[in-house]
Amino acid sequence: MILIVRHGKGKARLYPYMNKALQYLQSKHPALPQRVVIHETGNPIPGLDNITAVVFWLADPLRERYPACYAEALEIAAAARSRNLRIINPPESLSNAIKSVQARLWRQAGLPTPAVARFETYDELLSHAAHLSYPLLIRADECHGQAGIQICRNPADLHAIPKYHMVFPAAISELVDVRKTFLEKDPGSVWASFYHKKRLLVLGDMIRTKHIFFSSVPVVSANTCRLRLYRGVMAPLGWLTYLDPSAEACIREDVDYWKRGHEHDTIMLSAVKTLGLDFAAIDYSSLTDGRVVLWEANPYCSLPRLFDIMAPGRRHGRERIASYYHAISNFLASLP
Repeated sequence: MILIVRHGKGKARLYPYMNKALQYLQSKHPALPQRVVIHETGNPIPGLDNITAVVFWLADPLRERYPACYAEALEIAAAARSRNLRIINPPESLSNAIKSVQARLWRQAGLPTPAVARFETYDELLSHAAHLSYPLLIRADECHGQAGIQICRNPADLHAIPKYHMVFPAAISELVDVRKTFLEKDPGSVWASFYHKKRLLVLGDMIRTKHIFFSSVPVVSANTCRLRLYRGVMAPLGWLTYLDPSAEACIREDVDYWKRGHEHDTIMLSAVKTLGLDFAAIDYSSLTDGRVVLWEANPYCSLPRLFDIMAPGRRHGRERIASYYHAISNFLASLP
């Protein structure tokens, strides 16, 4: 039996976490749901009789942001360890997804990622900035969703940031322009024209590519993506991308990436293992020489609805979402 531990209602965002994936599992692996037990934090802790693996699907950083859930998860993990059960994403390791912590761990392991410094006051920010080269990237250290994100191209930008925009504790790093090597070697490409960010899922020793977003601004997200206009109620207008050469190029590269299924396996598996995790989404970018730049790991990533997919008709929205659920189902099915 597999025990899945997730946040109870009102305990964290994305409730009920991974429900769609579990529904998919039920339809594609009819025997597997009988092996899955769900525990939501805030309820009585279950016994572990007949349990062979415990999966912690909990938000990060758990200890810092959700201390009550962390204490409960620790109790379950201790009981699981006393029985030598397989543990997926140990609760202690979820603090390793803090941006400054993961950058330190990755760099110590020789993985390619920018140095990140943590600061908790405005004076500490200025002190760190004095030793860095512009442009600088500032963001919340313990939050996802690009909370508190700022780009400072010079000291004037830094001093102009309203203090109420800061989300402490925060993190600062030098901004890497991933277009640079493409501008030198392939100046007419979509990679030279736009910033990009790739995302894939690491599930144990399996990898599932998700998407590439291209953007005209350094902070690449669904809200800044080149294709952002073609989602939700505007999705039917995705055919207009056929008339837009740059959008067409973005879609072509994105679809090729998703169909590839995996890439940079050794680095990605090592990135997750170095953080003490088994399951996480990895955001990264590629360079012309085949190297990558790791941005961050997210062990509590969200999966899109079809409504959220940009230009879903052109980007195989239904098949794409199913591929994510299929990968997660296969991962759970592989557990003892």
